[in-house]
Amino acid sequence: TDAIGVIMDVTSKSSVAGVVKQVVDQWGKIDLLVNNAGGALNTPYKLEEIEEKHWDLVVNVNLKGAFFCCQQVIPVMVKQGKGAIVNISALAGHWRASLAGVQYTAAKAGVEGLSRQLAYDFGPKGIRVNALAPTVTMTGERLQKLWDDKGKEEQDKIYSAIPLRRLSTPQEIAAGVVFLASDEASYITGITLDVCGGRYLR
Repeated sequence: TDAIGVIMDVTSKSSVAGVVKQVVDQWGKIDLLVNNAGGALNTPYKLEEIEEKHWDLVVNVNLKGAFFCCQQVIPVMVKQGKGAIVNISALAGHWRASLAGVQYTAAKAGVEGLSRQLAYDFGPKGIRVNALAPTVTMTGERLQKLWDDKGKEEQDKIYSAIPLRRLSTPQEIAAGVVFLASDEASYITGITLDVCGGRYLR
């Protein structure tokens, strides 16, 4: 079998452990882990509207989920003597968010800290851990609605803050992930790769 699809709750350690075991049982190894579960998850972005349940949901999916997946996969990679992990962060993780609140910014900052620490701890075991940080990317209906709700004036303001004057595509973000996961990046670990059209320059 070349591929399988499995439903997993990244906020549940037992769910993650079960899927990792299934993968190892089927293929005998894990070469790559991409932690892509995340987002603002339809939670409010105004500080006064953020409730505890919103904070918990965003932090648990984005940060705890990445932690659980790394915690379960890294021992497999250690036995192999190699492996690559790419954690999806966001420009918000080391700058600020455009379409999300502080719960998202804090969670993504945590993802970058997690990536750096794991890179340091497990580099001697042959494991590379990096993060990738996009800016606004049209990945589905929710993002499209948030973008449309901004209105032309605010959209133009965001465009003007991006030197390339456009939003990124999912394909461009995926290309960055493929690079960090590949042997072309064999001496790169512990970094956050900004794929943001140069937006952080402003």
